[in-house]
Amino acid sequence: MATVSDTGKKRFADLVRLHAQKAKFITREQEIKLLEEGLNRYDMSLADSRNIVRGVADEMSVTLERDVDSAATAILRGFASKHRNRIRKGEFEQAVAFYRVQAENSLSDAEIRRRLKTIMENNDWKPKRAGVLVRSRRWYRSIKAD
Repeated sequence: MATVSDTGKKRFADLVRLHAQKAKFITREQEIKLLEEGLNRYDMSLADSRNIVRGVADEMSVTLERDVDSAATAILRGFASKHRNRIRKGEFEQAVAFYRVQAENSLSDAEIRRRLKTIMENNDWKPKRAGVLVRSRRWYRSIKAD
C-alpha cells in the first residue's frame, strides 16, 4: 500500500512532468519554484525534491540551467587555461553556440552572452584583445551585465 509520502512524490513528479512539457529548458528560478513546491505543498525534503526534478528532467530530456552553466564553465576553463586566464572572442563565441544548443534555443543570444560574461567574471577570467587593426576588448565590454 502506498504511503502518503509516496503519493505526494508521485504527484510532485507529475507536476514536474507537466512543467517539463511546456519547455525543454528549466531555468534556475523555475527549478527553485519547483523545489519550493515539493517542500511546501508535498512536504518533501530538499534532497527528495531535487532527485525527482533531476529524474524527470533526465526522463523527459529536459535541460536544467545549472547543468548547462556547469558545462559552459568547464569549456571556458579549458579555453582560459590555454591563454593565461584569458578567453579569445572566437572561443567565447563557441561557448555561446554551445549554450544556445544546450538551452534548446529558449534564450536570446544577449541573455546567453550575459550569463557567460557573469561566469567569466566569477572566475576572474579576462577577455583577450581582438581586432585586425585596432585590438580591443570592446566585444566583451559591449555585453550588458546586470
